[in-house]
Amino acid sequence: MRELLTGFVMTNTNDSGSGSLRQPITSAIGAAAQNVIIFAIRGSGPHIITPLSALPTITNALMIDGTSQPGYSSTPLIELNGSGTGGSEISITADICVIKGMAIGNFQTGNNLISGKNILVQVNFVGTDTTGMVDPPPWMLPTSIKVLPTGPP
Repeated sequence: MRELLTGFVMTNTNDSGSGSLRQPITSAIGAAAQNVIIFAIRGSGPHIITPLSALPTITNALMIDGTSQPGYSSTPLIELNGSGTGGSEISITADICVIKGMAIGNFQTGNNLISGKNILVQVNFVGTDTTGMVDPPPWMLPTSIKVLPTGPP
């Protein structure tokens, strides 16, 4: 039996409100279906999303699909810049989460950029910008993705 996806369309780089990244993450909390966030931001990009506070914890199955942004080829057009989050990482408690086709950087988290279990990070630039050519700041090294165990040791 197939499970239908609930789709959310991100249309702007605002910190909050309709069309922002924060809104579908918040809306996905408690949703029964699997959720996918797709991008449809006007203009050629790159589009930089700079949250002004920590994003909500991802608690339900979710795919954040940066490859859905019109014009995506093999280089991310969506950058998630964590410089405004006050040091918060991307926290995931969902059973599964997929983050793909984005540049993710500037989260001042010490060692962990993304923390959770059953995370698939696919075709992303991690710790840099959409060009992949910008070195991360010294406070961001080492950057890691912390995957927590899913069962007893």
